[in-house]
Amino acid sequence: MISRSAFLVVYLGVDGAGKSTVAERTADQLQEDGSRRVAVYWARWQPQLIRWLRLVISSVLVRAPAYVKGNDEPRQVSRFKAGVFSRWRWIGSVYMSLALVDYWLQHARRLRRRLREVDFLLLDRYWYDLIVDAVGNDADAPQRLGDLLGRSWRRWFPRPDLIILLDVDPRVASTRKNGENSVGFLAARRKSYQEVGRLLGARVIDANQSLDAVTQEITGYLTAMSR
Repeated sequence: MISRSAFLVVYLGVDGAGKSTVAERTADQLQEDGSRRVAVYWARWQPQLIRWLRLVISSVLVRAPAYVKGNDEPRQVSRFKAGVFSRWRWIGSVYMSLALVDYWLQHARRLRRRLREVDFLLLDRYWYDLIVDAVGNDADAPQRLGDLLGRSWRRWFPRPDLIILLDVDPRVASTRKNGENSVGFLAARRKSYQEVGRLLGARVIDANQSLDAVTQEITGYLTAMSR
């Protein structure tokens, strides 16, 4: 268990939803009067222990790069992921366990420290993003999320007090990132994040709004919740 005192907030959403910018702006607003200690923590997974395994899957089993056209996932990679988490479930479980151990080793100590140091800890991404990436981008991907999110490994990580899903039109997200991801790729990912939000009871925010409008809505909600 991770001892804690901070109010823990997780920001989720596709690339281009504005997670980093909104988290930073929200932190600034929450600590304007000087009465709150607020920190933003970038909780993205950077593969370390299983980097070699991802390379094997990409180059040997799938025989395709992990991503094409910026950060888009090739169809054959998504098909492979679909097979792993439907027909060969034990392989998917082993992979996810290794990936989440990798994630835990990267972030557990830092999270433990930050949770004791501040009043609000805002996480830009979380281990839920790793699950979204693992299930692939095919049409059935959202259906595989419930089982993975409900596994025992959820107990490895502190439970957020609030999950915020920044829901944005894929065309808007792609434009914000200068076309780094295609609209089709982002549309598929959006469906997965919407399902994650539904399963986890996330607060859904319309991220098509202006930055000021999004930030004010979240800041008001956090202030009311923490009273």
